Order: sequence, then C-alpha cells, then structure tokens
Amino acid sequence: MKCIILTMKTIKKYIIYIILLSISSTASFAEDIFERDVSAENELSKLMEEVQINADKVSYDGSIYTAKAIGNAIVKTKVATLTADVISLNMDTGDAVAQGNVKLVRGTDVWTGEELNYNFKDQTAGGDNFVLSADPFKIFSENANRLENGDFHFDDATLTTCTNNCDHLHYRVCMNDVTLVPGDSVRGRNAKWYVGKVPVFYWPKFYAPLDFPQGWSFKLGYTSRWGAFLLSSYTFNLNPWLESETHLDFRSMRGVGLGQDFRWNVLDNGDGEISGYYINDTDTEAGGHDTEIDDPRYRVKFEQDYNFTDQDYVLAKLQYVSDPYILEDFFEGEYEQSSVPENYLFYTHRADNWILTGLAKGKLNDYYTVVAKYPELTFDVMRQEIVDTGFYYESITIAGFMDKQWSDTRQANGYEDYDLFRFHTDQFINYPLKFFGWLNVIPGADYQATYYSKTKKQIYTVDTAGEVSEVTVEDGGKLRSAVTLSLESSFKAYGSTWYPIEGVPIRHVAVPYVVYNYRPEPNLTIDQIYQFDDIDDISEQNSLKLGMRNKIQRGYKLPVVAVSRVAAALGEQRVIKNLIDVDIYTYLNLLQDETTFRKVYLDSKLLPLDNMIVYFDMVYNFEEDYLDEIDGRLSYQPSRYGAVELEYLYNEDRASKLTVALDGYLTSEWTLGTYVRYDLSNDILNETEIYIKQVLDCIGWQLGLRYIPEYNLDSGVSQEEEWGVTFGFWLTDLEGFGIFAD
Repeated sequence: MKCIILTMKTIKKYIIYIILLSISSTASFAEDIFERDVSAENELSKLMEEVQINADKVSYDGSIYTAKAIGNAIVKTKVATLTADVISLNMDTGDAVAQGNVKLVRGTDVWTGEELNYNFKDQTAGGDNFVLSADPFKIFSENANRLENGDFHFDDATLTTCTNNCDHLHYRVCMNDVTLVPGDSVRGRNAKWYVGKVPVFYWPKFYAPLDFPQGWSFKLGYTSRWGAFLLSSYTFNLNPWLESETHLDFRSMRGVGLGQDFRWNVLDNGDGEISGYYINDTDTEAGGHDTEIDDPRYRVKFEQDYNFTDQDYVLAKLQYVSDPYILEDFFEGEYEQSSVPENYLFYTHRADNWILTGLAKGKLNDYYTVVAKYPELTFDVMRQEIVDTGFYYESITIAGFMDKQWSDTRQANGYEDYDLFRFHTDQFINYPLKFFGWLNVIPGADYQATYYSKTKKQIYTVDTAGEVSEVTVEDGGKLRSAVTLSLESSFKAYGSTWYPIEGVPIRHVAVPYVVYNYRPEPNLTIDQIYQFDDIDDISEQNSLKLGMRNKIQRGYKLPVVAVSRVAAALGEQRVIKNLIDVDIYTYLNLLQDETTFRKVYLDSKLLPLDNMIVYFDMVYNFEEDYLDEIDGRLSYQPSRYGAVELEYLYNEDRASKLTVALDGYLTSEWTLGTYVRYDLSNDILNETEIYIKQVLDCIGWQLGLRYIPEYNLDSGVSQEEEWGVTFGFWLTDLEGFGIFAD
C-alpha cells in the first residue's frame, strides 16, 4: 500500500510540473496556469492546510487537475475523513467522488453508503442509499445532501436508535422533508412511528434534539383506586438551559389531571424546578381516607440548588398542597420518600477546618406538625489538633428561633404551639495517649451550654372545691449547663495470617474497647425545657460501654507501593478489605437506681462475595430474655443470573416484616422479577408485584401486576384491596422517552 502525505501546494506544483513537461505552451499560458494555481490555493487553504491521501494505488491526472486513490482509499483533512474503495479528488474545486463502502466522518457525524459526492471546500455532500449516524440516532435515506450551512437534508428518511440493518429495525420513524443540524437537532414532517412493521403513531411534525430526550412519554394501566389510566407528558427544550414538561393525565375513576413543569440549569452550577399539578378528582373517597377531602386538588412545588463557589452551596425547597393526601394518592414515589412536604432554605459554606450553615424552615400548610426555624445558624469546627500540644478540639454551635407548630388536627385536640430563641454550644476536647506501644487511652471533656429565652415550671393551684392540681406554666429565660467527662480505651489484637487461597492473605483483627461517660444532673431538667430535638433531651448520665469489634480482613495486591503501614503488614503492595466487620457492645448504667446490663447490641457489615453485601443489626434484651429489634438487609447481584434484595425488620412492640425483591435474568434480553412484602407476625401478605421485561438494543417493554390486600390504617380505618396492571414501552437510548410501567 502506498501512503502519500502531500500539502495542497505540493500537489498542485507537481501537477503543473507534469503539464509543463508534457505539452508545449507559450509563456503567457504558463503564467496563466500559475496564477490559477495561486488563486485556487489561497481559496482552499482557508479550510485545508494539508491533505493526506492513503491507498493501494494513487495516480494524478494533470490534464483535469485530479488525484485518484484506488483500493482502501482514504482522503483526510483537518475537518473530515473520507474512506472508500475508490476516491477521485479535484484539487482545484475540492470535489470528491467516492464509490464502494463509502464512509465520511466529520465531527460526530458519520455517513455510510455506496456512493457519495463531497466537497472538501464547502463541506457540501450528496449521495444515494446512505446511512448517517448522529448520536443517538441513525438516519437511513435513499438520497441525502449536505448544505452549505453544514445542515443535512433528506427528501425521505427513516430515523431510529436501533443497531440492526434497515430491514430488521425494532422500531423506526418514517418521515419526509427531514433536516439534521449537526450537534443540535433533527426535524421532519409527517412522522409515522412503527414497531416492527406495525404503524402505532402519527404526528404531523417531528423534532428531537441530539443531546436531550424530547417528545412524548406515556404510562398506562389499571388500578382499583384509579381505574384505567393513561398518564402522558411532552418534554421539550425552550432554550439550551430551560426545559418544559407538560402533563395530561386521564384516570377513569378520578378524572383528568393537568400539570406543567419547568426545569433549568444555571451555568452548570445548579439545577432548579417549578411544577404545578391540578386534578378535578371525581371520587375523593376512592383513596379510603378517614377525613373529607375537598375538590379540586392540586400541588405546587419549587426546588433550586446552586453552587456559588466550590465552598458555597444553597438549596431551597417549597411545596404547597391542597390537602394532606394528594401526595399519597397521586405521587406515590414522592410520598414514600417524605410524607410531609418540605419547605426550607439551606446554605452552607465549607472551609478547611470548619463549616457554617444556615437553615430557615417552616410549613405552608396547616395539615402537618413541624419544627419551624426562623432561621437557625450552625458553626461546626471539625476535629483538629491544638497547635502541637497533642490536645484535639472540636465543637458545634447552634443558634436560632424555634417554633413548634402542631397540625390543625392536634390543635383541635388541645395541643398548643410554642416558640423561643435557643443558643446551644458543645465544646469537646480530648488527649489521645498510647501506652506500651499498643494500649490506646483517650481522656476527654465536653461542655454543653444552652440558653432558652423561655422555659417551663410546675405550680400548684387550688380550685373552689379545694382540689389541688399541678399546672405547667411559662417561665423566664434560663441557661442550662451540662459537663460530661469521658474516658476511652482500646487496643488491637492481630491473629496469624492464613492463606485459604494461594496468594490471598486472610487475618482476624479484634478490637476490645471501653467507653466511660459521666454527666451530673444539669441545672435544668427535661420537664423544664420545651422540646424540639435531641439537644433538649439531655439528662444525668453515668454509664459504661463495653464492646468488642471483630474484623476478618483480606489483602489485595496492587501494582503500586502499599498504601499504608497496615497494608504493608500483610505483604508488599497490598491494600485491606474488611470481609466481616462486627461490633458487639452493651451499656452498664451506673446510676444509683439501676446498675445492671440490660441490652446487648450488634452492628455488622459483611462482604462475603465481591457482589454481595449484608447488613445485620440486632438488639437483645437479656434481662427479660427476648429479642427487642432486628434490622437485616442483603443485596446480591451476580452479573449473569440476576439480583436479590432482602430486608427483614423485627420489633418487639410492632411487627415482623420480610421484604423480598428478585430479578432473574432469563437471557441477555429477558428479565422476570417479583417484589413481596410480608407480615410474618400476623401471617399476612402486605404487597406483591410481578413483572416480565425484555430489553433489546434500542427498545424495551415491561408488563407488571401489583396486588395489595385489604388492610387497616394506623387510625383503624379499613382499606379495600388494591390491584393494578401496568404496561411499559421505552427507547433505551432516550431516557424518559416512551411508554412506562407505573
């Protein structure tokens, strides 16, 4: 193969030299040729400083001013690369004709076909039976042209994201008068959607940006609370930083719902959203709630986060709802994350050794109980050594106006709001010591001072009948002081290293520890303080925590120097992974009225396999001999067969519940999944779902069934059984574009 790299100037001089040697010409003719050479060169050099021609055979024809590359031909400039079996290039005009296995790459655009006319000077192109790749789309067309402005035009075209050839596409959009703006968008007219060979949808105009999934999406199915439903939304860009999503929903039992969302990005430093939703609920009793709900129903939500600098961050959330059940009825995913609408403004500034935050929090609806803060400032000093003294210091200081706002239901039952100003500071210092090279001893002292602008006190009153009763009344501002002395001690014991697998070291590490805390009774007791959070729940303490932490560790080889002394202890160039980490501990209350161990606690994390993780926490009351609490979770995802998620929750005062989620990968395309939530203590099925899903190279679909048996709310109101069927269909390369299972 010949590889020739020539500049445009060199090629032209070479061709002119051949012309002058092969024909007889006058001096004026030669002068004209050179003038033509200089003029054409100046024009072409604006776009191409160098042309690279690579082929099995390269020839030049001076009579027509062309170069011809035959066999594995490649013509490459700074702006485009053209490959084919044969390429003819006019060095004067920049026109190229490519034939056989043609491929043109310009930026992110890729053309493929059998014949193409392309101009390296103005980048215009034309050809028949071509495929153009403009990520994420492929465009098939019998004829195509690249315009002078860089856009592509097709009289008729087929658009898809599938990787198959044109005769075996899973889905396609056929349309005419199609224009592709490279790096921006595709638009066309009379768009007909096909799944396989079946037409499923028509829209008179088509528009899709290349860097953003835009268009219709649908959710459809049936539930016993909604009836048959079709939830639809249309998403599009108003400009490069502002996105709009319009919702039009139909539920046969609940009526029509309308919604509008706007989402934006501010200079890539923050995202925001404002959304509104309205539904004329025709059956408010279908939700099974124990209170009357007014119609219509709606909600408005605003969110914004923004990074002013690498150290400064702000987050705002506001939400107003028509009633306390709209999230549960129509936004189940949001309700599961937070049943109470959040309304706050949060700011944080991070420095190397401290963090300053501000929080303003309240409520826009009277349906909920919240602790409002107007505002609350927090200054957090992270643990750091005091100069080179060996003493370590950390603190947190919080100040703000607090307001406990009860829900309207609680207020109707006699609960009264209360508010005050609170200043709290917690200063902690310790001095780590090590004896004999292995025994860690850390004495510490903590001082907490909290000022309340108002407190409570109990007084006795006598009524007209002579009955004496105790009454709580408001008292003046007071300062609560609490001093805590602590002493921690621990050491590490290493077992011998063994090799269950050749070259893989395993060892056992045991860390026994003891923590002692002593705090005299603060000058203000809990019943004198208005309660807002844990800061207000401080009382006398005299306790001893005894524990043992056990780890089973594995060493991993690295192609670099060991990252720590611990890694070096296991062998050269190794790092440590905890396969088993179990912490078991108990508390001894040394107060005069209670000097016994009551409960033992176990916190554990296990990584028995590379793709498995297990958390298991337990509380056992050995004084009364019963299990008080269990929280166990397992996640296992082998790459070939599927995924397993298990959760087991047990509480002596409530219930024992098991949740199982299974995904079985039947083939590379098919998945069968199920979700079950079961009440073991009452032998009752709480909820179950099952679905089957197929995901191909460009499309996916899912069919699911969900069932919830009859149950009772905490209020005692009985809820009828619920069941639903959902169907989903989506385009895998276009997130948010398709028909989705609920």
